[in-house]
Amino acid sequence: PQILLALDRLIGRAPYDLHVVLATRVPILLPTRITWRARGEMLEIGRDELAFTTDEVASLFAGQDGIKLAPEEVSRLTAETEGWAIALQLVWQGLGVDRQSDDNQTVLSRALAQEVFAQQPTAILAFLRQTAVLRELAPAVCECLMSQQAAGEGDLGDAATILRYLQDHGLFVVALGNGHARYHHLFREFLLGQLTSAEIGAAHRQAAACYRQLDDLEGALHHLMAAQSWEEA
Repeated sequence: PQILLALDRLIGRAPYDLHVVLATRVPILLPTRITWRARGEMLEIGRDELAFTTDEVASLFAGQDGIKLAPEEVSRLTAETEGWAIALQLVWQGLGVDRQSDDNQTVLSRALAQEVFAQQPTAILAFLRQTAVLRELAPAVCECLMSQQAAGEGDLGDAATILRYLQDHGLFVVALGNGHARYHHLFREFLLGQLTSAEIGAAHRQAAACYRQLDDLEGALHHLMAAQSWEEA
């Protein structure tokens, strides 16, 4: 906190023509930032601005060893990566370069494991594992799953608070409105890859029980079928 106050004071007293660039994975809560934003003195570049559009994906690949993708390939690639720069980079490296090391998915998973997953508190890791099977992160369903959390896994508040934490800390969560969200496609694949098939099945059954508890039979049916609980479905 003292460093943030000192930084805030430094920027506030700096000459007007001095430009300060702050790059961070998580929000920097400087006290005066609201005033700077109101004065038009602060430019924020976030996930939406950094994500590649369909046209930008086509240009990116065309500029890398002349890789020509068909329009349907560009659209599918943009949808699957959601414009995520590192994922696109790994794809074009795999297409345009003779790589003798790990494949793209292995490299991406290792980056996520080291840079994101391993840095999180125990309670957040538990939440990520419990909710990885969900198509949509609805606070009520997440809250129900959290009630089954084992003792000793910590407490960071209710589901809505944790969902805000995930968004604020850049943990590949896409807001859907009304407090609902979902995981980035590739991040969800990574999370599921951290679980055994038995753990995934158990998570689906727990999710189905929560949806039934909330009288959402369509949601319950989806997870029962995913868990291959045919008779119950």
